[in-house]
Amino acid sequence: MSRAPSPSPERFPGIPGLSLPSLWSAGAAFWQRAFASDFAWKVGETFATRVFLLAAGVAAGVLVARSLGPDGRGLYAVAMAFAGMSVQFGNLGLHTANAYFVARDRSLMPTLAGNSLAVSGVVGGLAVAGLWGLAALRPEIAPLHGALLALTCASIPLGLGYMLLQNLLIGVQDVRSFNRIEILVRLVSLSLIVLVIGLGKVTPAAIFAAGLVASAVGLARVVRRLGRFLPERPRPSPALLREHMVYGVKSYLACFFAYLVVRFDLLMVHSMLGTREAGYYSIAASMADLVYMLPSVIGTLLFPKLVARPTQEEKWKLTAGVGAAVFMVMAGVSTLSALLARPLIRLLFGADFLPAAPAFVLLSIAMIFYGVNNIVSSYLASLSFPWFSVVVWIAAAALNVIFNLFLIPARGILGASISSLVCYVLVLVAQVFYCARTASWRRRPGHES
Repeated sequence: MSRAPSPSPERFPGIPGLSLPSLWSAGAAFWQRAFASDFAWKVGETFATRVFLLAAGVAAGVLVARSLGPDGRGLYAVAMAFAGMSVQFGNLGLHTANAYFVARDRSLMPTLAGNSLAVSGVVGGLAVAGLWGLAALRPEIAPLHGALLALTCASIPLGLGYMLLQNLLIGVQDVRSFNRIEILVRLVSLSLIVLVIGLGKVTPAAIFAAGLVASAVGLARVVRRLGRFLPERPRPSPALLREHMVYGVKSYLACFFAYLVVRFDLLMVHSMLGTREAGYYSIAASMADLVYMLPSVIGTLLFPKLVARPTQEEKWKLTAGVGAAVFMVMAGVSTLSALLARPLIRLLFGADFLPAAPAFVLLSIAMIFYGVNNIVSSYLASLSFPWFSVVVWIAAAALNVIFNLFLIPARGILGASISSLVCYVLVLVAQVFYCARTASWRRRPGHES
């Protein structure tokens, strides 16, 4: 007599093979191996590096503000903003594409390095031409002139090259070199700022030049380190660049709309409630960014490991394990952050900003789901970035605007936090269902989950 089949575990409706116990067991197994794994040590090292960079950045910001005064600090901030936006919008998503393609095939390193240098020169040159042309043709509206303009222009192609080449180190999982170079750049910058102040030569251009020199040192170190992986001199390939641009553009759009979900709330709060409420919400959002730092690090380091996995099944198992672990860790971090919200805000920003606490509590909960979203997004990016990865964030950005239109007038800045939380939960549910439905190995006859 044949035995009756044992009851199957509780599954997500309509999703074959994906069950809550399977996700939990994957997370538990990952958690047991975590502290013994090279990946966990890399995450810890990179997280510690980010904390150091944050502290050094705060110290540099204080020194710059005190030495330049409000007017000089404002001019310096404008130059930094122009340089930063040019690099951010000019990278075309190729920093992610670099990590993806070199993790999949290290023999592409010379071509990827060559394309990175070519894009840095061409796109950076166009940005420089636009900024310099504005200053020459309409000097009355140009925000930068003279030495500060020249330094800003020089920083754009240099910054692009540094970003694109640095991500090749992530792609080959040379995380220690990546972290060491980041620390070196920040230490050089901070040391030069102190030197400029000590010599009494404090101007916005001098402070900016300190950062530019530090970036040049960082770029030189990246190039030197990449030389270990370069069997031949870098050479650009227009054909390969076109292929990689498709991946890069999808990554670019997904990151852009995900960024809108994170940041557009503040603009709507300012427009609908005024400057004071926007100030409260900006504090809540900036503190939530700190809560999100750990899953951001994990997602960055997980991505090349997922790309290197030979099968989709192996990629998903690793993703499920890391995602479950991130969920548990973030639940603890968010709970602690919520409990300490009021004393932290009072200590860091003063009692005047205590109205930001309830919004931060909700945003810290939202970071749990945003953090797991980052892990699942890394999995999708390792599958050649399906267009779903872009569409889901476009939909989330649109929903966020709609929710805010109703929730902000009704609940104030708390409504903006609720909107973010709901959007992150919906994106996570949509991404998990998509991953399960497109999992090819689950459709194989006789597959046992």
